[in-house]
Order: sequence, then structure tokens, then C-alpha cells
Amino acid sequence: MKREIIPVILAKNFSDFKNKLATIKKLRPKPRWIQIDVVDGKFAPYKTWAEPKKVAAGLQPARHKKRRLKTGDYNIEVDLMVVDPLKHAKAWIKAGAKRILFHVERDRHGLRPRDDIMQIIQYIKKHGAEEGLSLNPDTPISMLAPYLTPSPYPLPGGEEKGEGKQLLVDCVLFLGVNPGKSGQSFQRHVLKKISALRKTYPHLPIEVDGGVNLSNAEELFQAGATRLAAASAIYGASNPQDAYNKLLKLTSK
Repeated sequence: MKREIIPVILAKNFSDFKNKLATIKKLRPKPRWIQIDVVDGKFAPYKTWAEPKKVAAGLQPARHKKRRLKTGDYNIEVDLMVVDPLKHAKAWIKAGAKRILFHVERDRHGLRPRDDIMQIIQYIKKHGAEEGLSLNPDTPISMLAPYLTPSPYPLPGGEEKGEGKQLLVDCVLFLGVNPGKSGQSFQRHVLKKISALRKTYPHLPIEVDGGVNLSNAEELFQAGATRLAAASAIYGASNPQDAYNKLLKLTSK
């Protein structure tokens, strides 16, 4: 499967967002996707700045400034680390997000009810976006089982063709760190979970977010990841373009 590097924007405020976006816009070749991390301060003890309309407007090419609810030259995926993903999903889809990721966990203390997850999946698919489920580092992959089943929805998305049928979820995202601040160290036990899921679902897109860097990127790809979301590995480098180039080089192996 195709490997991808997806730059992440986890912003403390609007100024931080603009600075990180400016860095991404300078990267060449231009990323196909950008991930926006949304943390509400309740799901995790940290809060990010992310206002859908302002994010969409910031991504516009200058010639399209009037089309505020389109995301311009980039595809946007949003990682929702929030207690009410449906509310946030509605706002981000309206702003032009192409992929919505949300957690099987309800908060720091328990799992989200299955009916709630199904309702959110149904809404995202109905409105033409891709959707994916995210797992915290210590959540067992068995929690994904109800959603890694053939999809009843005849809508675009979903790359897993096991037994000739599209899966209910379009992708799975493993958090390599606890939800919240960028720059945390990767929790290595997540590698085994990636490998286990890949063995069962050889065509399912698997993304990793949190703790991704040049030292572990190839190992993550070898374990079965197909998409790596990178934040501090790019922004924290003395030369972001050079760091991005090195990560991209791993996608061609």
C-alpha cells in the first residue's frame, strides 16, 4: 500500500496556527493532506485552537479567498480528541474537511457507546467524507471489532477489500502518545498493535499520530502503518524542509 507523510497542525492559538501553516505551505513537494488536531480540554487535559472556518480560510489560495468554506489546495483530515465528536464533525465537514477521525474512547475514563459511534460514522459517510476510528495507546484493538465489518453504506471511501466488501471504517489511527501536547515520546507497545491489525486487515489504511520522528518512521512503516502524521518531527527541526524530505524518502521504500 502507498505510504504517506501527513503534516500535523496542533495549535495553541491562532498565531501558532498561522506559523505552523506557513511552514507547511513552504514544504515541497506540497503535501496532499494536512491533519488538524482538535482537543477540547475535556477528552484530554489540553486544549488546542482550531476554528473550522478560520482554518479553511487560512488554507485558501489567495485567488479563492471568497470561497471560505473550501479548503483550497490541500485535503484536510481532522483528528477529533473531543467528548462530542458529532458536533465537531458537522462543523468541520461544512468547512470542507475530507476525512474525520474520532476516538472509540468517550473520554479519559471509558469507551464511547457503540450506538454513538455508529451514529457518527453514519453522519460522516452520509455527508461524503472519509471517516476513521482512533485509539489511545492503551486501548485494545479488540475494541475495533464491531466496526471492522462489511459496510452497509453504498458510499465512497474504504479501501479494505477483504472478501470483496468495503469495511464500515475507512481507516484506523493509532495514537503513539497520550492525547494532548505535541513532542511526547512514542510508546513502543503500540507497534505490536499495528502489526496485529495489519495481519488481519492487509488492505486497511493505518495511520500513526504522536511521537513520529525520523528515528522510528521506518519501523512504523515496517510494522504496517501506511500514513504517518508528523508534527514536532517537522516543526522542531532546524530545517523543516530537510526533515520533511527525509521522511518522504521513507515512503518510496
